[in-house]
Amino acid sequence: MDETDNPLGTLPPNIAELIQAALSFFIQRNMGSIYVMVIASIWLGVSFSLFMALLYTSTPCSRRKPIFVLCVNAVGFGTIPSILFLKLLVQVFVRTGNATLNVANDVKPYVLSLSFFSFFASLSVDSILLFRLVAVFPPSRLSRNHLGLTFGPLLAIKMGRIVAIVVCVINFMKRARTLPSYDPVNLFLAIRRMPEPKAVWSLQIVDNA
Repeated sequence: MDETDNPLGTLPPNIAELIQAALSFFIQRNMGSIYVMVIASIWLGVSFSLFMALLYTSTPCSRRKPIFVLCVNAVGFGTIPSILFLKLLVQVFVRTGNATLNVANDVKPYVLSLSFFSFFASLSVDSILLFRLVAVFPPSRLSRNHLGLTFGPLLAIKMGRIVAIVVCVINFMKRARTLPSYDPVNLFLAIRRMPEPKAVWSLQIVDNA
């Protein structure tokens, strides 16, 4: 590298070596966060490009269809967690070594936001599959009993998942207020002991099956 391209080239050698060693130590210490930031940035670029392609290739007629709205919601809800997660990582990364850094309090709103947007992105995808099921089994060709047996359980499961995630978020917010604020691991332990996430995942497995 040319010395003119090196920002440390104009400094005395002993100071430049000290700064370079400090930067190398900082990068090595936060290499895990850097990797996650790169992955989150790649996913953000892919999902945002997909979102723009979806809008660009749509027509005024297709934008009025429920399946298009669900596609936009699924991609949009899937993009927002990447933005929030990337913002959290950068925020923690640039404040590394700060004695006043309270990781647990910083993480709390992101955990709730990620849970909300990730869940409803999955719910939008499931709803798209439900619309495809309607195309395979048109309600007009089914009797009332067959219609209820075909779509009733699916709708009931989806409503159960919505109720479970809402209850989970509310109970988690209540527990988070009483947790020690110095260790973010307590957030994981609290939600691990809650029955609501297990109910959400169980309903997810049944719904996918």
